[in-house]
Amino acid sequence: MACWITAALALGLGACGTTASTSASAEAGLAARAKARWDLLAAGKLDEAYGYLSPGKRSVVTVEQYRGSIKPGMWREWKVDGIECGEPDLCKVKMLISYTYKDKANASSTLDVTRPLIETWRRQDGEWWFIQTD
Repeated sequence: MACWITAALALGLGACGTTASTSASAEAGLAARAKARWDLLAAGKLDEAYGYLSPGKRSVVTVEQYRGSIKPGMWREWKVDGIECGEPDLCKVKMLISYTYKDKANASSTLDVTRPLIETWRRQDGEWWFIQTD
């Protein structure tokens, strides 16, 4: 009996010592949503990509303004490379974005580039929303 009590206490105390985290299924949903937003951006479906902005951002930025701030067509590849959540409903998504850089001074000169891009996402009312900070 003492073993069962000790085990139960150990499990209970272990749970108290954990920090708030986002479940694996929530992170998988966030990864899928972040990738889907980039799929829309790359396809030039900016009105649909606008729908991924947080409700707060959409309240101050119109779809027309959003469309004017995006230059679709330059990205070749994009993928989620990691997710870190400081709070259960606030995460940083590391995207790896590949594109071809074209030198404006020399049109025949191009460079393939892959760079990380850190995005902030917040879960509100059960859905993940992209927090655009510019």
